[in-house]
Amino acid sequence: MTRLSMMTRRAVMPLLLALCALVIGSSAANAASTPFADPLSRFSFTLPDGWQAQSDVSDNATFVFTDVPDNATFVITMQPKPESGTLADVTQAFVSIASLSPQYQADAAGVRDTTIGGVPAKTFVYTAQGNSDANATTTTQVYTLIHKDLSLYQFTLAAPPDKAPAAMAAAKSLLDSWMFA
Repeated sequence: MTRLSMMTRRAVMPLLLALCALVIGSSAANAASTPFADPLSRFSFTLPDGWQAQSDVSDNATFVFTDVPDNATFVITMQPKPESGTLADVTQAFVSIASLSPQYQADAAGVRDTTIGGVPAKTFVYTAQGNSDANATTTTQVYTLIHKDLSLYQFTLAAPPDKAPAAMAAAKSLLDSWMFA
C-alpha cells in the first residue's frame, strides 16, 4: 500500500465514523419525537419525547399538550388578530394585565424577541402563585405571542419551578420545529 493511500484512509475513516454517528444519532432522536399537524393544515411541529396531546378541541383553535416527564402543560391558542395594534402592543397589553395581579411576578429578563416558523414573536416569563383550598401552588409560566395572517397565536407553558428549565428546553425544541403551511 502506498503512503498516499494510507494517509487518505487515515483522513477518511474519522469522517466516515463521524457521519455514521450523526446518522445513528439523528435516527434515534427522530424515533423519540412525534409529528403533529394541525387538522386545518395551518401548521405542524414535532412533539418532544414524553409529550402527549391531551385534547382535540372541536373548534380547532385550542390544543393542549402535557410534558409528562416535567409535569408541564403546553397550550396553543389561536384567536382572531386584533384589528389594530402591533405585536408589541398586544404583548404590552398581556404584560400590563398580568402585572395588575399580585399572583404574577414578572421575570427580570422582561419581553424578549424571538421567531417561530420564521415569523417574529414575543416571549415573556412569569412566576404565578396559585391558592386553592387544598394547597398553594407555584408555577413558572412562559408566554409567546405571534401574529400570523389573521390570527394571534398564544403559546403558554406552565411548569413547576424546579421542572421549568427542562420543560422550557423541550418547549423550545417544539417551537424550533414549528412550520407554518
